[in-house]
This record gives sequence, C-alpha cells and structure tokens, in this order.
Amino acid sequence: TSTDHRQAGWSPVARPAHPGVSCGDGTLACEPTEIDMSDGVHADAIEAFAYARMGTIGEAKNIPAERWDFRPHANAKSVSELVRHIIEASLMLIGEAADPEGDFTRRSPADHMSHHAGDMPEAMSPGELLETLESSLETCKERMRALGEDHWSGDIKRFDGETWKRVTYLFYAGAHEYYHCGQLATYARSMGLVPALTQQIHGDEASMPTVRITRATSSSTMVKPSV
Repeated sequence: TSTDHRQAGWSPVARPAHPGVSCGDGTLACEPTEIDMSDGVHADAIEAFAYARMGTIGEAKNIPAERWDFRPHANAKSVSELVRHIIEASLMLIGEAADPEGDFTRRSPADHMSHHAGDMPEAMSPGELLETLESSLETCKERMRALGEDHWSGDIKRFDGETWKRVTYLFYAGAHEYYHCGQLATYARSMGLVPALTQQIHGDEASMPTVRITRATSSSTMVKPSV
C-alpha cells in the first residue's frame, strides 16, 4: 500500500472556488491560489494556469504508483513520462516568457527544455514526480508574479517566428496543461479507473461505462451499468 499515492478514503467533492485538489481527509493537495486582481490580465493567467495544474495533480494522484509504467501504445509516453513532460514543458514555456531576453526561436524545443528544466534528475520515482508536479506550480507562479504588466504586455517570438504577447504564453501553458490532463484521464479509463474529475462531479455514482458495439451499424452506445 505504500506505493499507492492515491488519497486514502477518496471522497470526491465539488471543486472549490479557488484551485485545490480535495483529499479524502478534507485537506488540499496545494493551498488555494490567492490572486490580487489589481495586478492585471497576467493575474488572470496565473489563476487559470494554477487551476489547470490542480486538475493535473488530481488525475496523477488518481493513478496508483505501481501503474505509472502504463502506456496505451508502444510508441506512447508512459504515465511517468507524461507527467515529466508536463512539468518540463510548463517550466520551459513560463520560464522563457518570463525572461526579459526570451525568444522561443533562439533555441530548439529540446534545448529550451534542458535550459529551463535541466536540473531534474534523469530517473525519478512516481512519488518524486508527483512532488515535483506540485512544487513546480509554486515555481511557475513565482516567475509569473515577479514581473509586472509592462513585461507581460510585451512581445515575444514563438517557435515559428511569429509574435505573441508574453501573457499569451501564460494562457497557452494552461491550455497545454489541460491537453495532457485529458490524456491522464484517458489513461485512467484505459486502466479501468474512473478519472478524478468524474469522481468529483458524480461522487458515488461515478462508474466505468459499458460500451455496447452494434456490428451491423458500426455504432456504439454508452450504457451505464447497474450498480
């Protein structure tokens, strides 16, 4: 049981007003994000990113540590590899956008990853990755908060050479987070688990649906199993 990092006595509840992952004992995996909205639009971006990360943490915690080597296909990332990518990518996207000299064309994506997240150990256990997923949220928030509206309203070159406002990259980091959070939820379904957000929404009624295939019409119908 020591390898199972899921919340003991998981009791899904509604997502709180501020970002936070509810644990079975009523505590939060991370403290709610306090935002001073007078800081401007980049404060909205901080809140949006933090909320997305809370969802990712919840989905990661929902998968037992002993299943983090699962991959849906030989060429797909494992759970561990996917969580590592989420951490590295957020540090890279936000770190480069926060750099006054930032320019996404000045390095390859791989070199950007190495520059901004190269201090992560090459081999990390599920527990270490989960801890870093949580702690890197604080790192990202500190980088976003350290600079004012003048910085975030400035331009920065994208990987393709086109230009975005720096603050747009903060929202993009949140969108990237949601993309891979959805992957984790899909991985959970593939392992026969109910995604964390589904549990939060439906509580005790959350269950794995049965897929009934009608071969004649090549259609499928989702049928809720009896409990």
